This record gives sequence, structure tokens and C-alpha cells, in this order.
Amino acid sequence: MKETGIRGHHLDYLLQIDRAHMMYEQAGYPPHEAKRIAEAEVRNWMKDILWSMSSMGEQDPTNKDYYLDVVGEDKTRIPGIAQSFTTALLGIYHMSQRDVEIHSDKDGICQACAVGNHCHEDTYEFEMQYMRDVVRYAKQLELPYKITQQGNIQMCSDDLRTVLRTMNEAETTFTYANENII
Repeated sequence: MKETGIRGHHLDYLLQIDRAHMMYEQAGYPPHEAKRIAEAEVRNWMKDILWSMSSMGEQDPTNKDYYLDVVGEDKTRIPGIAQSFTTALLGIYHMSQRDVEIHSDKDGICQACAVGNHCHEDTYEFEMQYMRDVVRYAKQLELPYKITQQGNIQMCSDDLRTVLRTMNEAETTFTYANENII
């Protein structure tokens, strides 16, 4: 697991976090208050997502194994799992002046899954779609980034937030934003 890294498809969550921050900043809240309110909202919607997955697992037998892999069978654990997801995501989002690596390996979000077997699957081609979107925006914004020997993207956390903010201002999402995967 890479402590200062994130799987490409988990960037969708960072995009949502940035959207919440942007909404409260644009509403005129002072920065520290916008941050506090946005993070409370993120915690709540993460719980909602996981509760929803738990219900879908009961209703959708084709995806039941996946949902159980993420949230487990014990629904009392959902708030703790949601908190772990939120902590990992906010940790990446709020990093300052540190390199973050976008990759296909397990990350802190994977560590929060109840079981996490799906996190061991090879998703490199899937993650590449997200990485390509980041590179496209980084090039447009003339932000520095590096392609590692493993084919991952490395860039300053502040520049990644600039990419996310630009995407939010353009009201766009990642190429595979509607895929059913955590």
C-alpha cells in the first residue's frame, strides 16, 4: 500500500470532496468553516453510500459478493468503515506540497474495506483511464507531473487539487466516473 498514493478510480471521491469544498466556499463561508462543513457532509454521504451498498447487496445477487467485500455482513461496522474511508480520502485531499502517486495498487481506501478481496484484482487498464484524464488536465493547466517506471502518475498534491477544482468548475467527471467499483 502506498501511503501518499491513491488508486485512479478513487479519484472520483476526491472530486466529490473538492465539489463540497467549492460549494461552501462559493456560498461565502470562511475557508475554515467551509472545510468543516464540507468534511461533515463527506462523512455523511460516505455512510449513505455504504448503507446503500449494503441494501443493494441484499437486492442484487449478481453484485452481492462485491458489496459484501466492501461493507461486510455486519452492518454495525458500516459507520466505522465509512469513517476509515473518509479519513483516508481527506488525508490525501489535504496533503500539502507532497507528491501523491496515482496508481492501481492498494491504497488507504482499500485498507478500509471490510474484506477487500476486490482490491487485489488487476485494474491497471481501468485505472489508466483516470490517469489519462489527470494528465490531460495537467497538460492543459501546464502543471508538472511525472510518469514513474511503473506507469503511475506522480504530482504535487496541490496540483492534483488544482486539477480536481478545474474539473469541478467545468462540471465534468472522470471518463469512467459511473463505473461500479470502489
